[in-house]
Amino acid sequence: MLDRLIDYGRELDIRVQVRHSDITDADRREIVKNPGDILITTPESLQIILNGKRLREIVSRVRYVVVDELHETSQNERGSQFSLAIERLRSLTGNFQRIGLSATVGNAEELAQFLSPNESLEIIRSVLKKKMEIVVGIPRKAPAEVSEVMGCDEGYAGAILHIWNLIETHNGTLVFVNTRSTAEDIAFRLRLFLEDPPIQVHHGSLSRDTRETAERDFKAGRIKALICTSSLELGIDIGSADLVLQFNSPRQINKLIQRVGRAGHNIEKISLGEIVCSDIIELEEATAIVSHITDGHLEDILIRKNSLATLANQILSQVKFVPRLDYMEFYEIVRSAYPFENLTEGEYMETLDFLVFLGKVWKEDGFIGKRRGVLNYFLENISMIPSEKNYKVIDTINRKFIGTLDERYVVNELEAGSYFVIKGSTWRIIRIESDKILVEPFPTAAIAPKWSGEDIPVLLDVTSKVSFNRENKIVPDFVDTESKPVLREWYEKESATLERTIVETKSNEVIVQVLLGTRGNFAKSSRRSLCWQRYFPAYLPALPGRVLRLTIHHTTYTSEPREDSLPPMCAESY
Repeated sequence: MLDRLIDYGRELDIRVQVRHSDITDADRREIVKNPGDILITTPESLQIILNGKRLREIVSRVRYVVVDELHETSQNERGSQFSLAIERLRSLTGNFQRIGLSATVGNAEELAQFLSPNESLEIIRSVLKKKMEIVVGIPRKAPAEVSEVMGCDEGYAGAILHIWNLIETHNGTLVFVNTRSTAEDIAFRLRLFLEDPPIQVHHGSLSRDTRETAERDFKAGRIKALICTSSLELGIDIGSADLVLQFNSPRQINKLIQRVGRAGHNIEKISLGEIVCSDIIELEEATAIVSHITDGHLEDILIRKNSLATLANQILSQVKFVPRLDYMEFYEIVRSAYPFENLTEGEYMETLDFLVFLGKVWKEDGFIGKRRGVLNYFLENISMIPSEKNYKVIDTINRKFIGTLDERYVVNELEAGSYFVIKGSTWRIIRIESDKILVEPFPTAAIAPKWSGEDIPVLLDVTSKVSFNRENKIVPDFVDTESKPVLREWYEKESATLERTIVETKSNEVIVQVLLGTRGNFAKSSRRSLCWQRYFPAYLPALPGRVLRLTIHHTTYTSEPREDSLPPMCAESY
């Protein structure tokens, strides 16, 4: 975006700057010393801007705020924080015109309220439709000798081999996967199978230099494919891709549209995509998602309401800058943000009192102010994205920062001499220090790391379509020829639908099939849910000390039986 706007700016005599965590100190000083006409920034950097004395003066003259990829910016606690920050900016500037951009919004009216809760916003819907051709299927199993070289089962090897065959026959391919571990694993197994495949890995735990090198190599045609996650889902300019592959179901309708739209990234071109599935459950879910796209259906964006953690974060952010804050005046600012429009005065005061109890603020005569430690809190909690300590992985041979690993994985799984995969290659650990891991390349088989917080939730739109397809035995034309009979055979078996829950026992497991989506999964599997009370008591006396496994559509949650995890009526039986 910066590169393109700078080009436009040269023609129009408009100066463009960017403010995010990776810019240099010189760039930061230039923004303060000689501010441009357009500033590109992130929700997190906006928090810093609102708390910098000189930066506040600069943005107090803002006339337009453009929010790109509004559907991503509005979700979860990060969206709540951004919405409140925009209202804090409005209280500073007076007002400004708000413009939101998105290609995948089902509930545009609510997103308009999120962006501009106090003034009406015109919704402009494009009449142009991007043409997409998407194929869904389960590839043939790989020959035994291929799976042996790749070090995996024949089904998984067959999927990887199919992906490689498609990469070979196209100029540029983006291979999307749902987790960073999967991206690393597929790239690693391709390198076991081929001497030097023209591929690179791209995900958020790789260093900026590693990602940008991969982007440049793809754009220049030096490699034929990027194995990537959501890090390339949105509008990064990586040049031209003529095919998008998705390994297994993308879990959400909107994600698949964003991803396949990266192929033939031009209004006049057709975006070609293929979902390569590893089993029938993935095939069924992928089929439901593509059916929705064919029907023109988009998922609603779920906006988090009344996040008190976000409220506390923004209170401390504001008191960090002002010595005395009129807390009822700030309450009105909070209420002007769409996610907090129904926040009661009681909830607000309880949050303030909680911060007083923690010793973060003082409260007196209608005002609050900061106590010691607020600055450290602000610096450590600029983002509402959950995080944990990371270790930097350092290549000691080339003296380069490769990427990061989560503390939990490092502490539990790694030690000096261990092997793991990152950047699609194997590395041996020389030494683990307090915040970094020193490694060297080592040609041996290894396992990709696990990173926290990667699961993509499945919404009820998808599971409802799965249920509909099962009940009506629907096999769409976009399912490939070899996979159609597999799907028809599957429909002959008894499976769960929205109207039918199936409870089964298999050896030492209880399996409950329901089609509720991820949010329903967690509600059903919680210790106080009706699911425990309704289904499990009949089985528990017969299964003492055994593992419970709750299977809900594509995801399996397994929990070891613990007395404190069971409702009271079940604990004694266990």
